Amino acid sequence: MLRKTTVVAVMGLALVGSAIPGMAQVTVKPVATSLMINQQKVIKHSPLISVNQRTMISLQELSKLTGGQLTEKAGAYELKVKEKSLVFQTGKSSVLVNGKEQKVEEGAVVYQGKVYVPLRWTMESLSAQVKWDGKTDEIQVTNLPVVQGEQPASAFQTLTEEQLSVEEKAFVESVKGERGVHQQGDLYVIAYGEAPNPGYGLVIDHTEQSWEMLKVYVKQTKPDANKMYPMVISYPYVVGKISTPPYTTVTFCDVDTGKLLFEGEKSTPQKGK
Repeated sequence: MLRKTTVVAVMGLALVGSAIPGMAQVTVKPVATSLMINQQKVIKHSPLISVNQRTMISLQELSKLTGGQLTEKAGAYELKVKEKSLVFQTGKSSVLVNGKEQKVEEGAVVYQGKVYVPLRWTMESLSAQVKWDGKTDEIQVTNLPVVQGEQPASAFQTLTEEQLSVEEKAFVESVKGERGVHQQGDLYVIAYGEAPNPGYGLVIDHTEQSWEMLKVYVKQTKPDANKMYPMVISYPYVVGKISTPPYTTVTFCDVDTGKLLFEGEKSTPQKGK
């Protein structure tokens, strides 16, 4: 029994080594780090992995997140996002960026049959900003360019009054004083209700998308103790649209509690008109 176990272990090491040509020893492991892109939490179909302590992301997953075009030819993988072209080759410590070669500390690798690329370097090459929140173990990516029409349609798109039709403006006026979530077709109005001053409000924090479910996380803001506010009754609200696939359930949650927004309050949210 011991001999069989040893053989299996050696085979496992050989497979890991062969997945990354040209590297004799390498440490590859999945990581539980969460990923937030453009204020939207990503439900990953492929895990992030760590290669020599550098976080890598599946190239196929990245192409879906950006709406970019991914092609493969003779072992070279090209990702096109708007005017930017990135060409990766596994086992090679350089990438072609719009036809010009650039060195990278960790090149593309193959893990469980999928090509992975360095997350930070790739995101920054696409002109995005990347930071890691050590308290929450979350990688936050902002200003990542997304091809028009390919952005996840289920993200909550906040609208200004100028972007509303006459009918939509009338609906907002009719429900903004009633605390709750109000819906008319694909239009949603999240109403705080009556507030004693303009210091109170609502802000969309982020969204989470999973199979047939979209969660919109909302933060209820309070007055800044260091500011003076006029004592004027206000009715804070956020209005936006969500376009979801059929049978998708949309829920609104309080980002501070994780519970349903306005849960347990006397006023019952209005479902729609």
